[in-house]
Amino acid sequence: MSAYTDAIDAFRRDLLTRTLEAHGANRAHAARALGISREYMQLLIRRHAIDLPGKAGRPERAAR
Repeated sequence: MSAYTDAIDAFRRDLLTRTLEAHGANRAHAARALGISREYMQLLIRRHAIDLPGKAGRPERAAR
């Protein structure tokens, strides 16, 4: 990959991570704050391999 692509990916990953942290890992709220759909948020989380904590008492779903 090019330096440009690497920089863009790093920015996206940081933005997604910070937004998710600010919203308590609530994907719907974070997506709304960024002005994107929950589906696109989920795609970006997978694409950038962002680890999210599971909800209390609920196991994480297996990755598709």
